[in-house]
Amino acid sequence: MTRSMLIATALATAMLSIETTGVAAQDAVRGRHVFRKCAVCHVTNPSSTELLAPPLHNVMGRSAATIPGFEYSPIMKIAGTKGLKWTKDSLYFFLDRPEVFMPGTYMAFAGLEPQERQDVIAYLEALTRAYNKQEEEKAAAAAPPPASPESREAAAPPKKKSPPSQER
Repeated sequence: MTRSMLIATALATAMLSIETTGVAAQDAVRGRHVFRKCAVCHVTNPSSTELLAPPLHNVMGRSAATIPGFEYSPIMKIAGTKGLKWTKDSLYFFLDRPEVFMPGTYMAFAGLEPQERQDVIAYLEALTRAYNKQEEEKAAAAAPPPASPESREAAAPPKKKSPPSQER
């Protein structure tokens, strides 16, 4: 591993521990508008096949560099294997200026202002919640219905009859 990769990994780890402060409340509606800057490369539709960059429909809580089919930068792969997850804090710093946060990243983006970052993160959180809820509903619909008490009794093996007692 090169020295610059080690420094970048250390810097990224240190930045993850810093609290984000001094920014107004997040607004997912404004974030959807700001996301247009991201939509030049990223999509939010999980079924989209025209991809230039990883889809972001379930980015919150996801480990970095884990979408199959993308050629991530070496530093992004290292960050992912070292445990970088996309959280409010990690995205806040990454979206400031990706190349400063993670030197060597393939993401060529000038960055967002603090309020824009907070709003985009709120939008990404809403997308992730909606996607996860949809996936849970699909799984529940595909699961067999729970058995009623009557059907459980019918499906149970017959009880063995005990031999009559021989009393004398």
